[in-house]
Amino acid sequence: MKNFLLNVIAAILGFILFLFLLFHSTQLNFEIHSSYVSNLRHLNELDARINEGILQLRTGRFKNYDLIVYYLSLHDITVNSLKQIPPCLRKKNIKTVAFFLDSYLNLFQEKSQNIEDFKTENAIVRNSLAYLPIAIANAVSESDPVREAQLIDRLNQLLRDILIYNLSPSNELLAEIREQIQTISQQRDRLGNERNDLNIALVHSGIILQHLPEVNRLLNEIVSLPTAQRSELLSLAYDRGYEDAIVTTNFYRLWLYLFLMVLGLGVAAYIIIRLSNLTLYLSQEQEKSERLLLNVLPQAIAERLKEFDKEVDGAIAEYFNEATILFADIVGFTPLSARMSPIELVNLLNEMFSKFDQLTENYGLEKIKTIGDAYMVAGGLPVHKPDHAASVALMALEMQQAIQQFQVDMDESFQIRIGIHTGPVIAGVIGIKKFIYDLWGDTVNLASRMESSGLPGKIQVTAETYEILKDEYIFEERGQILVKGKGEMTTYWLIGKQKV
Repeated sequence: MKNFLLNVIAAILGFILFLFLLFHSTQLNFEIHSSYVSNLRHLNELDARINEGILQLRTGRFKNYDLIVYYLSLHDITVNSLKQIPPCLRKKNIKTVAFFLDSYLNLFQEKSQNIEDFKTENAIVRNSLAYLPIAIANAVSESDPVREAQLIDRLNQLLRDILIYNLSPSNELLAEIREQIQTISQQRDRLGNERNDLNIALVHSGIILQHLPEVNRLLNEIVSLPTAQRSELLSLAYDRGYEDAIVTTNFYRLWLYLFLMVLGLGVAAYIIIRLSNLTLYLSQEQEKSERLLLNVLPQAIAERLKEFDKEVDGAIAEYFNEATILFADIVGFTPLSARMSPIELVNLLNEMFSKFDQLTENYGLEKIKTIGDAYMVAGGLPVHKPDHAASVALMALEMQQAIQQFQVDMDESFQIRIGIHTGPVIAGVIGIKKFIYDLWGDTVNLASRMESSGLPGKIQVTAETYEILKDEYIFEERGQILVKGKGEMTTYWLIGKQKV
């Protein structure tokens, strides 16, 4: 009875521990995280659009505030969403994010107030700018074109200067406008008759001069407020908090996995102990069956036969009308074996070929194989690649640069000899063991001859490759050389790519 109670207590505690670990290891929610990050980006975008809208209102491209109001409403919705900080963050990170969010909101409230003030001031200026041309036009029409010609000219000049000042304010132009208003007022007084439209024009001019500097000041404050920087700090605080949440979650997941592992082992051990007598006979019979099977076939052969039927239909082969083959050999690598241990030698070769493998990936080429310190790569197969010759040429040039860098890093004297040829080729997989993707044909042999008959530090190509690349690459004709199995052939040294 005592053991039973202890087992029950242990089970309850284990279940509580499991729930605790499960809860903390499943706190991360990628959808919530993605939504929050999207809202942070949206916050920045809305802030930028609000600034742009205010500028458009100032220049008169927008006639009303509907779009600004729409952006502000979206901003409020986004801010309300951001207030729901994902609970997966640690408490201190949630406080940090909330602090930066409050800091941003305080600054944006100041910006919102400036926008409201801007709307009021700008509406006054827009209204006067709309009525000023009408008032001046009416005043000009009421003026005597002969007796009051000077007044007409000054009114027209006043309108032009105010419109220019609205677009590009300056202190010099402001002083000129004020002087013009004073002069027109004096001339109006001298005329002695009541000029209602002229008075209206002067009033609107004064309103514009009075309120336009405030409009520009508010505009500068709105645009210069560092709301974008505050939102960036908010995003940075959230990113750091989420990274901490990932670390914490992974910690609890690790302990959950360990707990489940121990629990699984415990349950398995319990089941094995409890059922050992019942399963003993089946275990003995199963062992007999396994021994019988292994007495008939080796284990490796038995496993291989499970996959054998998939390849038994024959060889896999495909003909390519045109492909470019590259052979490369490290010249001076073998003497290094006298000065370096085998492990160091292999590690160096691994570094070189790893660099070549990366180049193969970069240019979309196919690594075929390595033999000792030789490297073989092909372009245009198994997937057709229109620029296979150019890609192989670029890789060859980068291989030279890589070897030069290895020379500097290792302080050793070794070079690379490269041969390239373009032509038809057969590629595929043959045999039933140790499959390898390989190439066959005269193109392969000729590319190999280009490498073996080349010079250290040089890239030798055939005339076929030269004809494809001659318009985009720099070549130097080597001349006629004797190629085994081919006789005299004209070959070329690939020097580099032509500058556009």
